[in-house]
Amino acid sequence: MCGIFLIKYNLKYNNKPNLKADIKNCYKHLGRRGRDASGILLIFEEKLAIIKSNSESSDLLKSNLFNKELFKFSTLFKGKKYGEIFVIGHTRMITHGDPDNKENNQPIINNDAIIIHNGIVTNYDILTNRLNKNLITNVDSEIFLHLFKNKNDEKYSLDNFKKNIELIKGANNFILINLKLKKIFVFTSNNSLHYTRLKNDTEFYSSERILLKKIFGKQKHNFKEVKLIKNKIYHYDLKFKSKPKLDIKYIQKQHKLKKQNNKIDEIKDILLHKVDLIRCKKCILPSTFPFISFNSDGICNICTNYKFKKEKGEKLLLDKINKNNQPKLLVPLSGGRDSCYTLHYLNKIREFDTIAYTYDWGFVTDVARKNISNICGSLGVEHILVSANIRKKRENVNKNILAWSKKPHLGIIPLFMAGDKQFFYFAEKIKLENKCTDIVFGQNKFEETNFKSGFIGINDFKYKKNNYYYDFNYFGKLNILFKYLLQFLINPSYFNSSIFDSFSGYLSYYFFPKKFIHFYDYIEWDEDNILNTLKNEYNWDEGISNSTWRIGDSTSNFYNLIYLSTVGFTENDTFRSNQIRNNLMTRDEALKKINHENNINFTLVKEYLDNIGIDVKIFKNTINHLNKINTLQ
Repeated sequence: MCGIFLIKYNLKYNNKPNLKADIKNCYKHLGRRGRDASGILLIFEEKLAIIKSNSESSDLLKSNLFNKELFKFSTLFKGKKYGEIFVIGHTRMITHGDPDNKENNQPIINNDAIIIHNGIVTNYDILTNRLNKNLITNVDSEIFLHLFKNKNDEKYSLDNFKKNIELIKGANNFILINLKLKKIFVFTSNNSLHYTRLKNDTEFYSSERILLKKIFGKQKHNFKEVKLIKNKIYHYDLKFKSKPKLDIKYIQKQHKLKKQNNKIDEIKDILLHKVDLIRCKKCILPSTFPFISFNSDGICNICTNYKFKKEKGEKLLLDKINKNNQPKLLVPLSGGRDSCYTLHYLNKIREFDTIAYTYDWGFVTDVARKNISNICGSLGVEHILVSANIRKKRENVNKNILAWSKKPHLGIIPLFMAGDKQFFYFAEKIKLENKCTDIVFGQNKFEETNFKSGFIGINDFKYKKNNYYYDFNYFGKLNILFKYLLQFLINPSYFNSSIFDSFSGYLSYYFFPKKFIHFYDYIEWDEDNILNTLKNEYNWDEGISNSTWRIGDSTSNFYNLIYLSTVGFTENDTFRSNQIRNNLMTRDEALKKINHENNINFTLVKEYLDNIGIDVKIFKNTINHLNKINTLQ
C-alpha cells in the first residue's frame, strides 16, 4: 500500500551520480502512494545511513537534517572510481502502527536486518505465533526480518528465508537488507515492483512503472525495462568487510489533529428513531423519504415510476472490451464485494490483463485493505494505490462535522464525504499513465441513495440522465451547488479551510469525464454467488459490520447512524427496495434484511470519531437534539 524505490549506482561507469535529483524525482512521483511517513536508507562501503520521518516525503526533502546527511554521505564517494552506492526510499500509508511512534516507520530495523515494504501481510498474526517471535514494532513488515529462522530452530540461513517466504499471504513487495548475510533482497508477489537497467550499470526499482519512464525514459538509447518474475527473490551482494554501524536519524513533526479515545457506551447512548414508520406496500421506503408519496393502494411514486433494470449480457461486455486490440483494464478496487468480484471475473475467469487501483482518502477500512491485499496477491495483479494527505483530509472532515453540529441539516451530510471524490480524477490519470484501454467500474446498480441529495432539496428523479449516481444534468448540478451555498450562508462555519477540497470534490464528482464500463450493467449481480466466490477463493472478510455493503468505507456506520436516529431509515432500505423492484427479493425478505443490517456497529462509529478527533459528546448532543422526522426541509 506504500511506495518503495531502490537505485544502485556503479561508480565504475557513473562516477558522478546526482543522488539529490534522483531522490527528489522518486519521492515526487511516489509520494502519492503514501503521505503518512517517509524514510530513506543510504549505503556505501561500510557506511549505512538511515533517516526516518513521521511526515510525508516532501517534508523530508525540505528538512535541514536530510540535506545535511545527504551532503555528508556524498563526500564519501567523491573522487572514487570504484564502488556501489545503494539508495532505498519509502513513502508510507498507514496500515499497521502509529506513525508518531518512530519505530513503526520505515525502514524497519531489527538486529541484523532492515526492510522497506509495500503491501499487507494478511496472515501476520498466524506467522508471528508460528515463528514464535516477539516483535518490537506494531508493523506487519517486521515479520519479514524473522523469516531467516524457523520456530525453535536457531539455524540462520537463506534456505529458511526462501522456504518461509512462501508462507506469506497477500500482495507484498519489499527490499530487505540482511547485514549478517551481507545481501540485499528484492521481491514482488504481484507485479507492483518495476525494474530497469541502464547501460552505465545504474539499476532502478520502483513501485510504479511510470516512475521508470519519468526518470530514465528520456534516455531511450540507454533505457531498458525488464519485467520481474513474481515470487522470485532477487539479491545483491554487499561489500562489507565487517558489520557496519547503523547511523539512524529521526525527523518528528507535530501534527494538528489528535485522535480521540471516546467511550463506546456514550456512542450507544445516542437516541434512535422509535416512531413506527409508514412504509410503501411494495418496497420498504418510509414516509420520511424525501419527495415520496403514496397512491391509494399504499404504493410509493418511486415504485410506480420504476423501470426494470435488465443486464445487457456477457457478450456485449466482452465485445465492448475486445474492441481494443490487446485490452488492458483498470479496475477500481475498494476491497468491497462488488469491486473484488469484478476483478476476479475479469482477471481469473476472462484472463484479461488487469491493474487494480485504489484511492485512499483516510477512511478505507483495515478489513478492506486486507481484502485488497489477498485478492491482488492471489491473482498476482499489480495494485496502484493513490493516498491523499490523510491527516489533512481528516482535519477537513473534523472541521465540517463541527460546523454541522452548530446547525445540523440532513442535506449537508454528503459534505463529510466530499474528500473522496478525487477518486475519479486519479482513475483517469492512472489509466493514461499505464496505457489502459478501459476502466471497468464495479458499481452495483442497486446502490442508488436518492435521499442524500433529496434532503438538500434536490429530486434525483427530475435531474438524473441515467441510473448512475453522479450523472445529473447541468441544471441539477448547478442546483446542488446553489442549495449547498445557501446552507453555507445560513451556517458560515462551513467557510473554513476545507472548502477548497470540498469544491474540488464537487467538480471531480459532477463534471470530470467518466468514461467507465459499468460491470454490473452487463453481468447479473448475484449477492450469494459473489460472496461465496470471494470467501472460498480469496478468504474475503466482511468484517464486523452488519452489512456486506460499504465494508471498505469507515464513514458509512457514522452517517447511517445519523439517518437512522433522525428519519428512521438508512441506505440499506434504499438498496433492498431497489432489489424488490427488480424482482430479486420479496418485501418480507427485505424487511428481515434491514432489521439486521440497520443495527449500527458502534465500535466502527467509535473508530471513525477517534480518527477524526471528534468528541462523541458533541456529536451525541447534536443528534439527540435534532428535530425527529421534521428535518426534511
